[in-house]
Amino acid sequence: MKAVLFAGGKGTRLRPLTYFYQKVMIPLGKKQRPLLEYIIRYLKKHGIHDFVILVNYKKNQILDYFEDGSDLGVKIEYVSDREGWEGTGSAILNAREHIEGDKFIVYYGDILTNLNIEEMRSQWESAGTLGTLWLLRNYRLPVGVARIDTHTNKVIKFEEKPPIPDLVNSGISMFSEAFFEEIEPLFSQKDITKLDLSKDILPYLAEKGELNGYVSDAFWLDVGSIERFEKMDPIELNQILENMVK
Repeated sequence: MKAVLFAGGKGTRLRPLTYFYQKVMIPLGKKQRPLLEYIIRYLKKHGIHDFVILVNYKKNQILDYFEDGSDLGVKIEYVSDREGWEGTGSAILNAREHIEGDKFIVYYGDILTNLNIEEMRSQWESAGTLGTLWLLRNYRLPVGVARIDTHTNKVIKFEEKPPIPDLVNSGISMFSEAFFEEIEPLFSQKDITKLDLSKDILPYLAEKGELNGYVSDAFWLDVGSIERFEKMDPIELNQILENMVK
């Protein structure tokens, strides 16, 4: 299985840090390794050695640091986003020749987790679907929720950052070798230069009955915003990072 990593975004939620760093190259933890290095080491620990990294903004920071991946014992290919193509689905489609013919895991470059990838893959292969998606339980909204009396507009209940009952997309998914062939009919319905994985491709596969859901309470943290980044306890963060790779 290959790993397809999104590492091309401008990281606007992490400004001003991302004026100087590519988001995935922000140093973290006691060892001050780039975020992307922890992700690569984590995936390698789970038996993945072939990587396709989708790059754009400040891509030379990534290329100069990781090169071909041999220092980490992996193989890395880089695909630059095509000019004028927007959306995560378009970025994957642009890398088709580097991915097609292999099963692959899609991983957003700002996620930290201890997900058991082998278990997720095993459940998916038993399901026999084209793809699978890790779904989060008890996801907490980042804002407070108010309920009002519709006649008086008085707030009758307020709950700060409540968990929601629905299952939430984690940003980690897996697909079979037939992925590109299976989604080709979608190209006549959507603008392929603005194709989004979550908004276009996943709903399409779900409608066709080709998307399995893997529900897990594994640790998940999106570090893609400056607010979240600033609130992280350094000791706890370092423990999370070390657990990912040990």
